[in-house]
Amino acid sequence: MNDTQQTTQVMPLLAKETRALPVRLTTKEVEVQSRRMAELLGEITEEESAIKAAKAASKGKLEGMHEEVQRLRGNVMLREETRQVECELRADTVAGLARCFRNDDGSETANRPLTVEEKQLKLEGLS
Repeated sequence: MNDTQQTTQVMPLLAKETRALPVRLTTKEVEVQSRRMAELLGEITEEESAIKAAKAASKGKLEGMHEEVQRLRGNVMLREETRQVECELRADTVAGLARCFRNDDGSETANRPLTVEEKQLKLEGLS
């Protein structure tokens, strides 16, 4: 019996309790905990990779959403958007112009000088 054990036997017992105190690990416990630590490190690496991939995907998705918001904002502010509209290019032989007209409302969208070939069509009676 050591000195501490002898001293405690003389003292009256007040209470029994459990406390968190350092305890030396056995060789088997060190082996088990080492394996678990290696497993966790592998899982951490996998999880970090998944987070990076998800973050990149989310970033791309957010960028697309921001682009769409900007497009919609412009449409709303101007109260219009660019769409594909059927048009007809007609020869104005009096003015010497090729004029482009929208089929949906008939307005002229553009004009340019008639080419030599387009002027030739008039002479041939095909205009």
